[in-house]
Formats: sequence, C-alpha cells, structure tokens
Amino acid sequence: MAKIANEMKRLKSSVHFKEYIKKNPDNYLASCFQMGKSGLQDASWQFDFYSMKSGKMTSFQMGKSIAVQKDQEIFSKGTYPKKLKLGLVKVGFNDAMSRAGTLIKKKLPNESINKEIVILQEMDDKAVWNITLLTSAFNIMNIRIDANSGDVIQEKCESILSFRISR
Repeated sequence: MAKIANEMKRLKSSVHFKEYIKKNPDNYLASCFQMGKSGLQDASWQFDFYSMKSGKMTSFQMGKSIAVQKDQEIFSKGTYPKKLKLGLVKVGFNDAMSRAGTLIKKKLPNESINKEIVILQEMDDKAVWNITLLTSAFNIMNIRIDANSGDVIQEKCESILSFRISR
C-alpha cells in the first residue's frame, strides 16, 4: 500500500487535482487501476474519481507527469461505483499479488503470465483486489481478494478462445 499511498499523496498535492477537486468537491475515489506486462512493480497507477452528479469518471494517470482523462462515461444508467476507502485497506498490492501468484501456480502450473490487470475497488461493501491475469496459453484467470482479510473471494479461469465474437 505504500506505493499507492505515496502516489495518492503526490496526486492530491498536484495542481491538476487541486483544480479538479475545487470544481468537483463531491466526487470520490472509486478505484485504483494498474495494467501491464507480468511483474507490475514498476507500472504506474491510475486513480479514478466518480461524479454522482454527472455519472462520469475522471482518471488521473500517475506517470512522470500526471495525465488527466475527464468525463468518461463508463457505467450504464442506474449503476455506479462505490466509494473506495484507502485508509481501511489492510492487504497491500504486493501481498495480494503474492496470493494471486500462489493460486495461479497451483491452478495453471505450466503457464506464464503475459498481462496483469489489477483494480482495487469496493465490491459488496468491502475493498477488493480484482486481479485479472492473461497467460501464455490464452487463459484468463480472475482472482478477487478481500483487501482487509486477504481471503480469496472468487477465482475463475477460462480460455480466451472460448469467448465468442458476435457479428
């Protein structure tokens, strides 16, 4: 959690965020997102803030400089993300990824990970690490880990080749 906390502190002290939150004081942190090749330790975090008024998301990509993507429509009417309370998260990124790694070695021992997608978000009134891993054999493993207890809430594996494309 140290890297997320440090990046959040950096974001909150930035001019971009100060201007944003001044204009949008009711918007709240909905998720922390990271995607990249296997071994995300050096990948940058993205913080997503949701507006109940507009129903839109603003994302802050934390690279060397902070990139802002405003007013993204990502939810259908009537659905919205819950507020993520970072201060209540007890299981950090490294622990969650370690648990996911142990699980994938057990379930898919002969496969390597090519792509990792990690989202820290509120689901069913608890903070959850939602981890999706794409393997070298085109399997997708989704693992959800309770960010407070560390328990695996869900694990699901399916072949990307089983997805049908409708025309």
